[in-house]
Amino acid sequence: MKKIRLTNNLLALAVYIVGIFSKNVYSNTNNMLEYSYGFSNHSSLKYKKEFNSFDYVNVNAPKQGAVTLSASGLFDKFNPFSLKGEAAPAISFLMFDTLMVSSMDEEASIYGLIADGIKVENNGMNILFHINPNAQFSNKDKIIADDIKFSFETLFSYGTPAFKFLYADIERCSVINNQTISFKLKKNNPEMPILLGGMPIFSPKWLNNKNPKEFSNLTFEQPIASGPYLIDNYYQGRNITYKINPNYWARNHPVRRGMFNFNKIHFETYQDDIAKLEAFKSGAFNVLVEYRAKNWVKSYNGKNFDNKSLIKEEFRHKNGNGMQGFVFNIRKSIFKDIKVREALTLALDFEWMNKQLFYNSYTRLNSYFTNTSYAATIEINSLEKEYLFKAGLNQQDIEKFKLPNTYPSFKSDIGIKNNDFEHKDKEFSALVLRNNLLKAQKLLKEAGWEYKNGALRNKQNKEFIFEILDYGGSLSRVIGAYARNLNKLGIEVKQRTVDAAIYQKRLEKFDFDMISVRFPDTNSPGNELIERFSSKSRNIQGSDNLIGVDNKVIDNILSYIISSKDQKELSASTRALDRILLNEFYIIPHWYSGVHRIGYSSFLQYYKTQFPLFYSAEPWIISTWWAGLDN
Repeated sequence: MKKIRLTNNLLALAVYIVGIFSKNVYSNTNNMLEYSYGFSNHSSLKYKKEFNSFDYVNVNAPKQGAVTLSASGLFDKFNPFSLKGEAAPAISFLMFDTLMVSSMDEEASIYGLIADGIKVENNGMNILFHINPNAQFSNKDKIIADDIKFSFETLFSYGTPAFKFLYADIERCSVINNQTISFKLKKNNPEMPILLGGMPIFSPKWLNNKNPKEFSNLTFEQPIASGPYLIDNYYQGRNITYKINPNYWARNHPVRRGMFNFNKIHFETYQDDIAKLEAFKSGAFNVLVEYRAKNWVKSYNGKNFDNKSLIKEEFRHKNGNGMQGFVFNIRKSIFKDIKVREALTLALDFEWMNKQLFYNSYTRLNSYFTNTSYAATIEINSLEKEYLFKAGLNQQDIEKFKLPNTYPSFKSDIGIKNNDFEHKDKEFSALVLRNNLLKAQKLLKEAGWEYKNGALRNKQNKEFIFEILDYGGSLSRVIGAYARNLNKLGIEVKQRTVDAAIYQKRLEKFDFDMISVRFPDTNSPGNELIERFSSKSRNIQGSDNLIGVDNKVIDNILSYIISSKDQKELSASTRALDRILLNEFYIIPHWYSGVHRIGYSSFLQYYKTQFPLFYSAEPWIISTWWAGLDN
């Protein structure tokens, strides 16, 4: 499954999921007179001021050994914050510290790192950070407020479009003194302390006295950054080795104690997922996070599993599961009509796929905020109705949101109980599919498409043909099953398989009809939604608005989410957004699992006393696991 802004750097993405995109709601109790060591608005901070470490780490883990991981596709730069090119795997996570960091066992809290204190003033309109006097870059230069200002202005002006959206409400960044930086807001944005706390910090010397405009042209210039690792060596964008920075200033910091325990972390890139799996089974690298149920069930076997040198294990989590599925590019005329999008949604037979392809490992997604309190899976309440009305919908429009939206479920549509379905699926499946395809046919006819001369055609006699763009062919079986159902409607689907570099470029230019995307998980939504669903991001190449959403009602709802003053307002406004997105049929939802499937070498150890709650697999492994003595 592809993620938004597909790069080789899955770990960097996961850091944003766990950290930058955690949402905190500002309250007057946090209008602090003095700097605080952490920040949370959902509830009080779990960890007290003098805490020793996070609970899910082993403070006695040995600092030793090496681990080898895999990445997909080649890389052509070390700069993970610019738009063009592919960054080296995990580089932002391993080399660039942030002002503050989130914990993996709280939904919405941050604790000081480069900044040892935060102060929110003037009802949230001014945010100050105090810089830790011990913080330093990899070249041993002290980190001062001017470096924070430089990082902010460079990211905002020359980084990926995401930074412009994240920091759009910042009016001015000011250096108060060497250890104090201030951010003044244009308007109240309760999430901004968290967004700024998650900002990566790097030295102006990384640009070697070049104009900041050259930031996007940085390729293999060694980063002068702030994180725990340095680049040891690399080879032609095919592999890279990071080594621990012996002078890392935060080695014994509470938010880093017991973490980053490998002396070296090596990545090998693979162009083909099958080759990657076989390489792992042969012992070519040490960790593989598996996202395909069939592989997990059928392929994690062989002599190295038999002799216990390789282990397969499932790890539960409480992450929000977000939304993933086949995304319509509604910039394309063929998908502009909502009836067409609903019809194509009806043609995906999840229950059949789950049993025949996925070994009943998945659950159908029913929200853009699955597994969180923000999912519109309950009956609409009065505050949600108020938001929808203020956003521009009339009462008749709002009535269709009264009950939770449910995407076509082949069991529920004809009243079959789960147990009956398991025993009678062959008897009912053809009937149910036919029923849904008849509904789809009716919708398509209403939208001007009818079956004529062996194909579905519009009034201009144009055939209904579209392309699903796939990276690496990983979804061939799913696309094939879906295409067979569409073919029964007279629709022709072409699967186009490309490599990672071409795939990324086509996404950046919105050059596709349909793709499979996973929107990053979040346990608490916020500013990231602006880039993903607002009309102002629709035509910005490289933005996350892959759908092409241009909807004023959604724009208004997004503004309510960002300005939420408490949890009640945030929940209601986000569920209102969820209802609109679901009922616009922008995405054909796929499925999710509540576990991380991880294959790993037996010398690797993890802390079994306590697990994190909200975490992505790769960052958790790299930051908290360690090498045993038999490495």
